[in-house]
Amino acid sequence: MARKNPEHEAKSLALADNLLRRSGFTEHEMRLIVHEIIDKKLFFDDVKHRVRPHYEALKLVFSKPYSKRT
Repeated sequence: MARKNPEHEAKSLALADNLLRRSGFTEHEMRLIVHEIIDKKLFFDDVKHRVRPHYEALKLVFSKPYSKRT
């Protein structure tokens, strides 16, 4: 779905919610992730330079199964 589609944001949030729930995140963790990553559009071009130093760490965190993150 194109980002310009009026349903894009709602669909993205629903997909993220479903994935985070199935992955075992708590409600608090889910709110934090949605706020910091999705609401702030963390990976859009205008903020990539701020994220780049932390990208590998974020990739590592989100690639591990939930049970191995604790």
